[in-house]
Amino acid sequence: MSLTQILLEAQSSDSAMRERAQAQIDAAQNGNIEQYLGSLMQELSDESKPEASRQLAGSLLKNTMVSRDAAKRLALGQRWLAVNPDTRNEIKRLTQATLKSPHRFARMTAALVAATIASVEIPVGQWQEFVPQLCQAAQQKVDAPLRDGALLCLGYICEEVGREHLLAASGDIITAVVTAMSKEEPNPDIRLQGTKALNNTLELSSGVMDDPANRPRFMQVICEAASLSIQPQANTATRLEAMQCLVKVVALYYDKMNDYMQALFNLSVEAIQKDAEEIALQGLEFWTTMCEVEQELLEMLSHNMKPPMECMYYVKGATKFLVPILWECLLKKDENTSEDDWNVSHGAGICIQAMSCTIGDDIVQEIMPLVNANISRTDSWRHVEAATLAFGSILEGTQPNGPLSTALDTCVMPLLAHMQVPVHLIKETTAWCIGRIAEFHCEKVKGKFIEPVLQCMAGALMDPEPRIASKACYAILQIAQGCGDLHTEAEHNELSPYVGVLTTELLKTIDRPDSSQASLRASAWEALNAVVAAVAHDCLDVVRQLLPALLLRLENSMQHQPANEDQARQIAESQGLLCALLHYICRKMKGDMRPMADKIMTSLLHLLTSQNSEMIQAEALMAAGAVAACIQGDFAKYMPHLFEPLLAGLRNFQAASVCSVAVVTLGDVLNAGSIAPEMCDRVMQTLLEGLKTPELDKDIKPRIINTFGDVALNVDTQFEKYLGMVMTVIATAANKVEQEVQADPSNEVLVNYQVDLQENICSCYTDILLSMAAKKQVFQPHLRQVFDQIGHIGKRAQNLPPSTIASAISVLGDIMHVYGASAKPFMNTDGIQLLFQFHQTDPEVQKATQYAQKEWKM
Repeated sequence: MSLTQILLEAQSSDSAMRERAQAQIDAAQNGNIEQYLGSLMQELSDESKPEASRQLAGSLLKNTMVSRDAAKRLALGQRWLAVNPDTRNEIKRLTQATLKSPHRFARMTAALVAATIASVEIPVGQWQEFVPQLCQAAQQKVDAPLRDGALLCLGYICEEVGREHLLAASGDIITAVVTAMSKEEPNPDIRLQGTKALNNTLELSSGVMDDPANRPRFMQVICEAASLSIQPQANTATRLEAMQCLVKVVALYYDKMNDYMQALFNLSVEAIQKDAEEIALQGLEFWTTMCEVEQELLEMLSHNMKPPMECMYYVKGATKFLVPILWECLLKKDENTSEDDWNVSHGAGICIQAMSCTIGDDIVQEIMPLVNANISRTDSWRHVEAATLAFGSILEGTQPNGPLSTALDTCVMPLLAHMQVPVHLIKETTAWCIGRIAEFHCEKVKGKFIEPVLQCMAGALMDPEPRIASKACYAILQIAQGCGDLHTEAEHNELSPYVGVLTTELLKTIDRPDSSQASLRASAWEALNAVVAAVAHDCLDVVRQLLPALLLRLENSMQHQPANEDQARQIAESQGLLCALLHYICRKMKGDMRPMADKIMTSLLHLLTSQNSEMIQAEALMAAGAVAACIQGDFAKYMPHLFEPLLAGLRNFQAASVCSVAVVTLGDVLNAGSIAPEMCDRVMQTLLEGLKTPELDKDIKPRIINTFGDVALNVDTQFEKYLGMVMTVIATAANKVEQEVQADPSNEVLVNYQVDLQENICSCYTDILLSMAAKKQVFQPHLRQVFDQIGHIGKRAQNLPPSTIASAISVLGDIMHVYGASAKPFMNTDGIQLLFQFHQTDPEVQKATQYAQKEWKM
């Protein structure tokens, strides 16, 4: 059978034929890899072959080099590089030849294959000539298919290949794509591909944007491509791509926008008011993104941190001009609009929310006249709904005692009256707005309005429209969270009179036949969780009475055999949410749940030892950790049964949600003193393995380092046998992220990760110091490492949050407590002294400083 036939049969509707073809493909791939690669490339490049077989050949060829799994991707790349150079060169030659195929599907497939090869070879210094060749091909005027293929490939390469490997060619790449997308280009398809390519290459445009001589032309071309008035003949797709480019430009190069803001304002307004809806949405996204950039800068200033650039307050200056335009967008909602529909009304609401968070109370004077003039109209439901949406959108960012205060005092009862109107959209938006008031100004609800609000929202839970009931759940959740949380220790709170009714009505809502619609079931469970978390001591009996019924629900769900995939999904969702609620109840009841511990753990262990989804595994582990925290040492009897599922969760490096929760649960179990010393060897081995594993979610690694401290406290001085390994991995982790931050200091995600890592390292040091105090001479050789890392924090103290400074100072106090005067020589370094010069008005820093100074004097 020919390869063409095999590839066609692999896409057959006949399952037996598909399986047979797939088996042949697998056998070929596992056999002679060079022959397999060459055959696939021949199929893709052969213009006489069917489209279906050529596309699958390209896809299979690409998949021999890429994988979502980082370790596998690395191994596949190494395998490609080990292929005979002649074979690789021939594949690359045919790929380049196919970039000028008369068939666009073939050019696109070849571009993907070429970009994949480039992503493997360019970072190791190979195929360096390819990108310049593409840039040249993209600018020639004779061969339109080749230009198209070259532009496609450039875009894909900029997605696949790291920015650092393309910097040398960045100027040529930008020139090629800008030339293609300019209004002088006569071929509209080339303009579109050039604009798409630019969208993928903007991260490489820093050289152009930093150059005052080249920047104006660069911005001009993008603006012209986005403009309906300048290029009305351009297709919608090109203007859409160009507007997306402008959104990305403002995110990447905000500090270079001053000379272009008037033009950008005009362009965005033109897009919102006159262009197709998908382009109008990008016009709204432009201002939402502008808000996000300015919020970040203002947030840094509010924490006395130096932002990377000056905030120019563009949003504040544009607000009075934008609000009337956004109001018109709010009025465009259709009565049958679904909450999942992304339209200009939703986009305008999101934009107003972002503006409110950026300029705060300054937005009130622009929005409230529109709200007051329309929220009580009887002649137009659209105006009432738009006014309610606008009001709800400015609640975040405004101050409760600011210019919105009067409206907040008087709006609740008129809003509740809207819940009686027959228009579903008004009721849905009103319930959402009540939830927003509770989320951001809960004191306005908790007073005299809490009874009518909760009565109204509890009634709305039974509204025939699931979307309205779901928004009522959101409102109840926010009110509950405003009244208390898991740490609430009050004897009574504002929620107390309503806990019984709310738990009953929410359970009824969960059981509604239509609760699978509009995320109603999940919303009701989340609201019930919030109510349970917020209860005061006088309502703990209500929570206690829930337990038997919830355990019965969980047991019944485990016995139920689903009839189809949808039913199985619903059962799994319910089991996960039930476990989440058990977690909240246990945390709330503390030791009082001890009589139910056996039943709870029996159900949880059944879930953990079954083949269940990641969500169920995570929630069941979290609930088990809550039981451990409640009953402390008595939890040890469950550990022989829980240990293997817990270890499996810790080892599940590919499932971040499960692994992360397993680390938290391990901390609960360790703090309960329920892990026997003989179990710790396997625990430590697994944690150390996780730190070394590339595929483990990076954000989990600081938690693991923190957990080393929990292990130390659990085994006391027996931690000595792990000490050297732990100190080594801590130093390695700290040094690695420091090198990454130095290489990319503007990477906010990376900088925040370093802060998180530093705080968890400090916590770990504190716990190890306490556990090893009786053998302090064992830890003493590692003091230099600790002081070096604390000193490094001190040198950056000005740009670090107070929590990090407090953690570092606390470690110094712990060292002085354990080692006394012998540690003082380490203290006299610049970095250490700088710790005490910043954030000294912060209560957490003050407390840590007082502790350290006390230990120093002793």
